Amino acid sequence: MSTEPKYSFRYLDENEYAMWDDFVEDAETGTLFHKTTHLKSISEAFNYHFSILGIYNKNDQLIGGLAFAYTRKFNISNILIPYITPYYSPLIKSSGKKYSSKEESYRHTIVYRLIDELSKRFKIINLTFPPNDIDIRPYIWSGFKTEVLYTYEINLDMDFIPDEQYNPDIKRRISKAQNLDYKLQQGDADELINIYYDLQLKSYQKQKALFPLSRTQFESYVRNMRTDNNICIYLIYYQSKPVNGITVLYGKDTAYYFLAGSDPEYLSTGLNQVLFVYVVNEVKKRKISKYDLRGANTPSIAFYKATYNFPLIPYYRVFKIFGQKAKILLKLKALYERCKI
Repeated sequence: MSTEPKYSFRYLDENEYAMWDDFVEDAETGTLFHKTTHLKSISEAFNYHFSILGIYNKNDQLIGGLAFAYTRKFNISNILIPYITPYYSPLIKSSGKKYSSKEESYRHTIVYRLIDELSKRFKIINLTFPPNDIDIRPYIWSGFKTEVLYTYEINLDMDFIPDEQYNPDIKRRISKAQNLDYKLQQGDADELINIYYDLQLKSYQKQKALFPLSRTQFESYVRNMRTDNNICIYLIYYQSKPVNGITVLYGKDTAYYFLAGSDPEYLSTGLNQVLFVYVVNEVKKRKISKYDLRGANTPSIAFYKATYNFPLIPYYRVFKIFGQKAKILLKLKALYERCKI
């Protein structure tokens, strides 16, 4: 009997990143957020390290892997979930096996091997799975802590008629706003990037918080994403003044409500709702099958998104600290942060 291992692991060189992006495009659970364009841009913005661990079969064919950002502090390497990255998980190519039990066994075996491989180098691992990747049992059985998260998802099939979907309050707000002097604009030009960024700042200022990306970092991110036509900024103006903006990311078959910014002075006009509905229709025009509203995990955001009357979808996050040293250092860090308050 052969003792040759079925699977091997290797970190990809940068000249292999295009190969990884092609793999993501074909992967059943792959999303735009698994690709290097997004992850490298976010990693550069926050000074994270970036790497891809590939999984290969005995014929040296790429069958899976994990693209990830990480930090190294106090001699501890931490696989973290970068800002504005809702889905961040390993991808595994189907075995093509006839029976589901065989497919599960195949996937579970690879996941156990992947956890073992990552834990040799990284002592903290965070992962978040897209809604269509529901089997996190190998992580649970390996001692990971788990969390259920939520998003709203719009199925933009041929029978979807947006105007019939929304609840009466949304329709009333839109009807009121239709009488206002407004105009709509969309694109990814530098001028729109800056207009949108100012609206994003105003939204955060209302919450007495700082937007994590500087103007330069945000501009760099949008420019990187627009090279493959993956991003579009939508703006609405009232009497020639920009009052609301939505940034949408476009993947292969799913679009993502990525970021939204508003001028607080105009929140009661109904123009936010006009823009939201306009964007849904624009997404549908691109023959995209799903529009993910990207999160409903804080009360205020969940309440706003719920008003559009779309299905609530769960997805999962897992987290584990490996080793006592990492656990002690995290506890000391938490104590230090409390002492600063």
